[in-house]
Order: sequence, then structure tokens, then C-alpha cells
Amino acid sequence: MLGTSARLLNLLSLFQIRRYWSGAELAGRLEITSRTLRRDVDRLRSLGALLKMEQVMPARLRSRVSALHSFIVPFGNSADPVDAKTLSAIAAACRDSQCLRFGYSDRTGSSTSRHVEPTGLVHTGRRWYLVAWDLAREDWRTFRADRIVPRLTPGNRFIPRKPPAKDLAAYVLKSVSYEPFPHRATVVLSAPMNQVAGRFPVAAGQLEAIDAHTCRMRFGAQSLDMIAVYLLMTGADFRIEEPPELVLHLRKLAERLKVAGR
Repeated sequence: MLGTSARLLNLLSLFQIRRYWSGAELAGRLEITSRTLRRDVDRLRSLGALLKMEQVMPARLRSRVSALHSFIVPFGNSADPVDAKTLSAIAAACRDSQCLRFGYSDRTGSSTSRHVEPTGLVHTGRRWYLVAWDLAREDWRTFRADRIVPRLTPGNRFIPRKPPAKDLAAYVLKSVSYEPFPHRATVVLSAPMNQVAGRFPVAAGQLEAIDAHTCRMRFGAQSLDMIAVYLLMTGADFRIEEPPELVLHLRKLAERLKVAGR
């Protein structure tokens, strides 16, 4: 059975060939259940793909299904709208080891021109990210796909480098969930990792199991107040490893809550 990313592009190509299908026909063509089909259509809507299908030629889509299947690492259910043609072009460049040039808007809104060796796409549950070697900066970089200008210029072929990590999904999660933020924290939670994982956004932090009953969480936020919110969302007792100022901040919050509850 096709993976999620390849299946979505296959579904998109079917809609391009014929606008209207019955659910039974689509499920039969894709060899999936009606429940899976409904989820896939919701994913396409979240990508904005159904609104932009006319921009993508079926032949190109079919040739890029295998590229997306191999080079997109999904671990989530939805994403910010990104043009399907842009995603498939990036995945094809990853597959073919072909350099890319593109315009990029960083988190401050500044526009830059990037020249990269693309390695893979990762879907975090909210957004798509490209992991690539930045030739100008001579270092690995993670790019939000929705900030990439849709017009990408393919360049020369390159010899693939050793990826920055064996697990690209974990690498991206680390780089976007706490490293970029001004406030970061590490806590030990008195709960199994699988119990905590579904209680906060997947991109909010990184979890690792310590044993069958405890896990460690690393995460970042724009403020200590937001970190406190994430901790409450876990629903578990916890012990703060760092930073020490978070302990003092939580004590102040506790006093405020005590006063408010009188």
C-alpha cells in the first residue's frame, strides 16, 4: 500500500483527470477504506491542493509520486497551505540530487535568495519543512515550505552529503520546537511518553522515554508563561531540570492563582 504522501499525490492526480468521483470509486482506485479516503481529502483541503489542482499537470504528478513517497517524512495530520506543485518540485530535487535556488522569507519577514542542496521534506503536523545544505552558509538549514517563493530554479546535480541526522523528523522537530525560541526548558514528567504525547501540539516540544513510567520533555516558547501552559497541558507531575528561572516563575504564577481562587 502507498504511504500517505504518495497516496495524497495519487489522489490529487485522479481529481485532475476527472473532477467528480464517487467515494467508492476513489477508494477502489487507491485500494483504501472510505475512512482513510475521508482523512486524505481533509489533508488535501488543509494543503489548499484542491483549490490549485489546475496548476499541476497529471503527467508531472504521476512522475513525482515516487519522489514524494521517498523524500517526505510525515508525522502529523495537517499542514499550513503549501502549493502542491512546489512540494512535488522540492521532492523531485531531493530524489534527483539537484540543487535548488529560491527566494525565502525568514521569521523576521526579510527576503533572501537561497542556493541549496535539498535532502528531504518533513511534515510536522502543522507545517512542511525542507532540510537542505545551504551552499552560501556552508551549513545545514531547515526551511519552512510556506515561506519558499513558489518559483524554484533547479540547478546542477550534486553528490549527496551525509544527512545531519538519521532521523530527519526528529532533527526538524528539535530545530523548530525549542532551539529558535528565546526561552527553553527541559523537564522530567512522571508519566509514560505515549500518554503525554497526545496532550500538546507535536511541534511544541521533543519527548524521549526514560523508562516505562517517566519521560523527558524539551521545548521552547516565546515566554515563560507559554512554557507553563505547555506543562499544564501534559497533565502530569514534573520536575524541572532547566532553567532555574522557570522554577521561580512557576512559584509566582502559583501565588497569583491562589489569590485568584479565593
